[in-house]
Amino acid sequence: MTGVDEDGAPETTTTEQSIILGYLDNAYWLDGGFTDYFKHYNNFIDYQPYCTAELYIPYCGSVKIDPQQYVGHHLSVRYLIDFPTGACLALVYRDDLVVDSIAGQIGVTVAMSMPDYIEYGGRNMQAATNVKASKFQ
Repeated sequence: MTGVDEDGAPETTTTEQSIILGYLDNAYWLDGGFTDYFKHYNNFIDYQPYCTAELYIPYCGSVKIDPQQYVGHHLSVRYLIDFPTGACLALVYRDDLVVDSIAGQIGVTVAMSMPDYIEYGGRNMQAATNVKASKFQ
């Protein structure tokens, strides 16, 4: 927190920076969907131990959630994806507050042989040279 604004709300600044690799950032945000969690019976049966709830998050699996924490709230999921590794982190939001995070794997590493890797590097260097040459003509 860096100070307080006129209306009394904290004034915040962020120093978060992405590492750019080629044309891609090292991380990418992806919306995973949303829903509103309503009461079904409007009595004690909507809560534990009479009711259980589970949230399935693709690439991360199923997560048991406490109905008492989510009833009457807006639930949403956002993924933070790391391109180089294929790892992802699913953030579960209740309204606009992160209440849970689940790690998963959304991508796979594809092995390359050394000759393929050298050819890949050579093509990237040639592409960079072509772009540089085209900008100055």
